[in-house]
Amino acid sequence: MGICRLFTSHFFTLLCNYRARAIKSVDYYSRLATDPGGENEIVMFKSCYPNSGLDGNASDPPTSGSNPLRGQDVSSTYHTVGNAKGIYNDILEYFATQQDKLFVLITSPPQPPNDTGYPASNARALNNWLVNDWLDSYPYNNVAVFDFYNVLTSNGGDTNTNDVGQETGNHHRWWNSTIQHIRTVDNNVSSYSPDGYDGHPTAAGNQKATAEFTDLLNIYYHSWKGTGSSTDSNLLYFPHVASNNTWETEICVINTSETQVYIGYASDKEVVGFQLNASSDSMMLDALPGL
Repeated sequence: MGICRLFTSHFFTLLCNYRARAIKSVDYYSRLATDPGGENEIVMFKSCYPNSGLDGNASDPPTSGSNPLRGQDVSSTYHTVGNAKGIYNDILEYFATQQDKLFVLITSPPQPPNDTGYPASNARALNNWLVNDWLDSYPYNNVAVFDFYNVLTSNGGDTNTNDVGQETGNHHRWWNSTIQHIRTVDNNVSSYSPDGYDGHPTAAGNQKATAEFTDLLNIYYHSWKGTGSSTDSNLLYFPHVASNNTWETEICVINTSETQVYIGYASDKEVVGFQLNASSDSMMLDALPGL
């Protein structure tokens, strides 16, 4: 089964013309030697760091109706915070018609520190909006966001040292049994630019992003796959348990009725006990491995 396709672009053209390009092959990417069969299930899309050079004001609301940014690129005077928000809102209309696909937005990387040209706070505002507000009114769960931008705005001391696994810093990750989007470092430009002018991150930055993204992708995928069950059942997926052992993804099936709640649990190892923790998103369940 084809699992994933990543679209990337230096311009907003990808987003502006997304309806025409979605789910199609991109000629300049090499396919696998062996066709895995089936359509791609996950479409990840991102734009390159020049898209973080946004004009306008950080608090501008999304443009509605005719959007002058459509069909333009990052050099356009219409490349503003409000117009960019409007483009993202527009593509949700298409995503809603393709619920058999999971769309994952990888936000644009930050600008390099010595070559911004635009208020870097505008990019911060757009990406905070994408994480916190963009999907508020979207009724389906086939769209998710990974804040690549935020992840790349803090490091472990220099551009070749990352801060993956550290409690402080700027992160978007699974942390302490919840999805954490945190910013403790006041920085809106790249912390991993190799020379201060190149916005492409060093290996350390990419390794941090990979470490934080993989857990979230697992959650996004299984949250999406968990739909379509009967009206009184939900599938919940837990990528971590209270153990250092390697575990497969655990599945908790909660079947609710008018009078009872049944909780089932599946794992690749024997367990000796469970610890249930209440949470508003029903995403907390711990288990101890068999001894």
